[in-house]
Amino acid sequence: DEQRMVAVVEPLVTMEKLVDKTLPFGVIPKVVPEFKHITVGGAVMGTALESTSHAHGLFLDVCERAEVLLPDGRVELCGPREGDVELFHALSGSYGTLGMLLKVEIGLVRCTPFVKVCYTLYTDTDKAMLRLMELTDSPSPSPFIEAIELPPKGRSGNETVVLIQGSYYE
Repeated sequence: DEQRMVAVVEPLVTMEKLVDKTLPFGVIPKVVPEFKHITVGGAVMGTALESTSHAHGLFLDVCERAEVLLPDGRVELCGPREGDVELFHALSGSYGTLGMLLKVEIGLVRCTPFVKVCYTLYTDTDKAMLRLMELTDSPSPSPFIEAIELPPKGRSGNETVVLIQGSYYE
């Protein structure tokens, strides 16, 4: 639904298929887990997040509403502002124990087909974390921000942190 900027998706659709279907329209889900075979249902019922989560939260946070088959056979429509709000917020991390996800409306964001990625290496974890906070607290942060801490190498015991920033690119 381009007007509402949502995609109505069944739970077994993979992230790869979802992006393949939305990208030609110049939109993608606000949060796209990096493993292409994660399903929408797994991202909702698990606790999926990604490099856009600093702006949009968990995968469930970008969902407008969900339809859930409850153990007693009822179908419940829930969302962050409608229906069974408590059920909706309990879905993330429930791993299917509360019911079976039937469909979900996922918020979309405008995008370009390419992302320009910049890697910055830090050998001081404190400095890297300060920079990460600066990036995420910025009034206009990069759309994609991620950090990876690598294990210490050799006797020095110095950690290595890689900060990754991405921006849409034509």
